[in-house]
Amino acid sequence: MVNSMTGYGRGSSQNDVCKVVVEIRTLNSRYQEVHVHLPKEYPDLELDIKRRIKKELARGRADVNCTLETNKLENVEVNADMVRHYVSIFKQIKDELGLGGDLSVSTIAQLPGVIVARNDKPDFSRDFTEHLEKAMCEALRTLKQSRSEEGRILHSDIQPRLDGIVQRVHQIEAEEGKMFAYYRNKLMQRIRELSEHMELDDTRLIQEAAYHAERSDIAEEILRLRSHTQKVRDLLQSDQEIGKQIDFLLQEMNREITTILAKAGGVLISEAGVLIKAEIEKIREQIQNIE
Repeated sequence: MVNSMTGYGRGSSQNDVCKVVVEIRTLNSRYQEVHVHLPKEYPDLELDIKRRIKKELARGRADVNCTLETNKLENVEVNADMVRHYVSIFKQIKDELGLGGDLSVSTIAQLPGVIVARNDKPDFSRDFTEHLEKAMCEALRTLKQSRSEEGRILHSDIQPRLDGIVQRVHQIEAEEGKMFAYYRNKLMQRIRELSEHMELDDTRLIQEAAYHAERSDIAEEILRLRSHTQKVRDLLQSDQEIGKQIDFLLQEMNREITTILAKAGGVLISEAGVLIKAEIEKIREQIQNIE
């Protein structure tokens, strides 16, 4: 089963006191990266969340955002003593320097120490931890579903490209059997051009043609190309981490077809080889998103 590294999952859990929301966004990456964003009151939970995400996701970048929403008014109050202190100072400055103007409420509210947190602010630690677990489970479930759906789309694009590669390998193999006659005719034509009035030795021509055909033998490359293609098919059906393995196989496939193009002649082989290289490159682009 193919899983994409790109996906999104969201989960939430709440009671009459608070609501916890977890959002997980994942992107493709060569390595395993996890970035966690928590309310500032709970930084100690970051390592546990990272360990859990790394256990669930084999590869890619994950951004985990955990938020806490309380169902009560903000737990802040006005420090009246500090307000009186500021008013006294402003009155003193105004009287001593003979300045005009009034001190507004908005100005006072922005001064340090005027609006402060209440000492009896409720502790949401227990509720947050409890609902974080539920929200995290839901977010991971929906994330995996998202990555699986994206993976099916990638698989549906890759599979026909592999079929196209196999079909063109058949074409190359069919042409490979004609290589002896191809080199013999090519060699005879070249020699006739260079020696119009000389008598040709057919035995020598056959030997030279066989020599060139042997140097251009691509049977091993075709065999390896077929083998790598089948391994890619098998990996696409497995449940393991396959992205890196398929990427390596595609590199090997590209190497084999490059060798075939360098060794073998003929228009049909060249055309089929170029098309195979194009399909390999397109598959490699898709594989970059597979876990």
